[in-house]
Amino acid sequence: MSTQNINTAPAESTETWDSGIEIQLTVFYQGCGDDEIFTFFSLSDFLAFREQYPEGGSTTYRYQLSDSMNTKGWACESNELSAFVQGVNEYLARSVKHQGLNTPYKRTDGFIKNVESAHPFDVIRADVVLERMNAKAHFGCGLHYEIYQYNLISSAMKYLERLPERDRPTFEKAAENIGLKLTEAELEQCANAYCDLTNELFEDY
Repeated sequence: MSTQNINTAPAESTETWDSGIEIQLTVFYQGCGDDEIFTFFSLSDFLAFREQYPEGGSTTYRYQLSDSMNTKGWACESNELSAFVQGVNEYLARSVKHQGLNTPYKRTDGFIKNVESAHPFDVIRADVVLERMNAKAHFGCGLHYEIYQYNLISSAMKYLERLPERDRPTFEKAAENIGLKLTEAELEQCANAYCDLTNELFEDY
């Protein structure tokens, strides 16, 4: 069984789900034991996924809504889409709106949106992205630290700008763990060092 956490900006105009509320969708493949589990943090993202991947053929779906405040099991679950959506709306009306849970969700599992993927629901670990950037920055730097550092931080800053707001703290934290500060001041400092070095190398040749 494979599991994927899917996190995109909530589409509800007046409500944002609390970090403890999520929809879990299990995809069962007939004749295959490798089921998949997807997790959504807004009803609109869940419905967009279902529209893109309708049930049929050898696949069946199981829908479940969980709430960390609910200790009695699933807040809502069904094998039937319309019944599940109705149950979710009813539960949210009781539990979310009346409790005033309006704090935007931020990832805590180390995953971020994969901005390089054509699939809008794909995610990737932030440290994996940085490892790939690190390897690419090493390649072609000629063993010059200034070139390597500038390549790395400029790539990371560009990736950060493309991320949804809620995924940025996770990426910034992963960068901090490897000693990388993703700030404009740091980028400017690295750019100046890069330019000074390249000017020196140009004069030598």
